[in-house]
Amino acid sequence: MAANEVMTFAAVRGHARAIAQLQAAHARERLAHALLITGLEGIGKQRLANAMATWLACTAGAGDACGQCSGCRQMAAGTHPDMRIVTVPSGKKDIRIDAVRGLRSFMQLTPLNAPYKVAIIHDAHALNLNAQNALLKTLEEPPPRSLLILVTHSPGTLLPTVRSRCQRIPCAPLPDSVVVDILGTHGVPADEARVAAAYAEGSPGRALQLRGELGARRQQLLNNLAELPTAGYVRATQMIHDATGRDEPTLPLALIWSWYRDQAVVAAGADVGLRNADFSAVPPVSDATIAVRHADAVADALAQVRRGNPNRQLLLEALFLRLGR
Repeated sequence: MAANEVMTFAAVRGHARAIAQLQAAHARERLAHALLITGLEGIGKQRLANAMATWLACTAGAGDACGQCSGCRQMAAGTHPDMRIVTVPSGKKDIRIDAVRGLRSFMQLTPLNAPYKVAIIHDAHALNLNAQNALLKTLEEPPPRSLLILVTHSPGTLLPTVRSRCQRIPCAPLPDSVVVDILGTHGVPADEARVAAAYAEGSPGRALQLRGELGARRQQLLNNLAELPTAGYVRATQMIHDATGRDEPTLPLALIWSWYRDQAVVAAGADVGLRNADFSAVPPVSDATIAVRHADAVADALAQVRRGNPNRQLLLEALFLRLGR
């Protein structure tokens, strides 16, 4: 969010369902005292939370913030007296109990200009245990005319008692077309944006992170796939190290899966939705059955990595040897 940018619902891309849920609850006067906005990293959850707070502070009384009134301007400037944002302090790894105590004191005050005192906790998963326990008091005994918004990509790290006292507002991954459009506003060329979006799992933030590393990593990985059928165990092991290094292997595995998925589509006589249409260095797999089997093997390994398989190295070694058959 740029400095002094008025955040409106109209500026939040791809979350019409979540916005409609919030607007409907407010219209019925059934808006919960605490909201839990969840979804992948980098998909606009913080923008949605800020847009919600701005809408409540807006004096126009419309279905979205007007962007012109004193309430909207104060929200954009970060000077609204009825708004407070809590984040992980610079140089720290968590949000501690003092921040939560200060937040509760703020929320107990009578709103000055807006109908609600609104507090947003970004990266709520960073609340440490003491802070979460302190937050429970506010959730169990919410001050009148107050709204607490928790934003997190990892709701499972919050105490069940915290989660159960909030209204869940799930944010879905964005369509690739929307991710491409958003990357375009950041000056990313269309071809590069389409490739990054294909691997970003619906997250514009992740797509922006990936754009600089995708080209070289994809070429290395796909070249290794071409060599796998003739590689021995030692070489296959070296390929694993080259592919993942010390990094999280989710991206390399997603790249490999996308190749075999493309191969299965082409072998079946189609060309719809290919993620690697611009890359032809690896000889195609002529048998769709083999391509599907390999894609399934990579998908299974990817699922295990995401679940936190502790034997990651053995898992990857077994996968590469299987792909080389």
